[in-house]
Amino acid sequence: MGEEMKKLLVLFCCLFFTACVHSKPPVARDAPNDNTAVLTLMNSIGDELGDFKRNECKTRDYETRAPGLGYSKRYETSLAPIFIDVYAFNMRIADLPDGIDSDQFASVYSQNLNVIKAFYKDEVHNVREERITYKGIEFKNAKLFISNRNNDDTELKPNRPLTIYNGTTLNVEELKSNLFLTIYNGVILKVRISYSPQKVTENTDKLITAFMEALAADITRMKK
Repeated sequence: MGEEMKKLLVLFCCLFFTACVHSKPPVARDAPNDNTAVLTLMNSIGDELGDFKRNECKTRDYETRAPGLGYSKRYETSLAPIFIDVYAFNMRIADLPDGIDSDQFASVYSQNLNVIKAFYKDEVHNVREERITYKGIEFKNAKLFISNRNNDDTELKPNRPLTIYNGTTLNVEELKSNLFLTIYNGVILKVRISYSPQKVTENTDKLITAFMEALAADITRMKK
């Protein structure tokens, strides 16, 4: 198992227990010991994005315990049960090229998507991928449909509530989860958006789009 995948699995464990494959591997040499670029990017992201506000109780510092894993912020809205987690990290990989077209990005994206699939296992029924741009920043977006029904949709698996990636549990039969990923200023920026299609309104897509546009606007105002 590669060092980068180990770091991602550590991140998964941190997320799960703090709830209150590959294309060419990334460059092996370490990034600078300080995490200035990661902090700068994360601090450039405001506490209110669209109709979402940051939940201070679910802001996480993974960097202190595991250098390279960075930080995360949780955003929620009173308009719908949509959970958004924003992560900034560099896995201590040097010279990460910006954008979504490099071999380094392909490897990081594959690893992150595989961690999600490993967590939900056979509950992942469909994955659709696309490129999407907000305020000039291009993301790769994976849309996952997750269900605790059997593949033939005939019955529910017993005692298997669906769990949001960072430990928040929803007592629902189905879950939609979006993974947005890009590299900006040498920092990996990941956005996980999870919600139940049974508990949201037809405005969900508009809420998510407004959030992503506000997020990208904050980042583009940051000095490079």
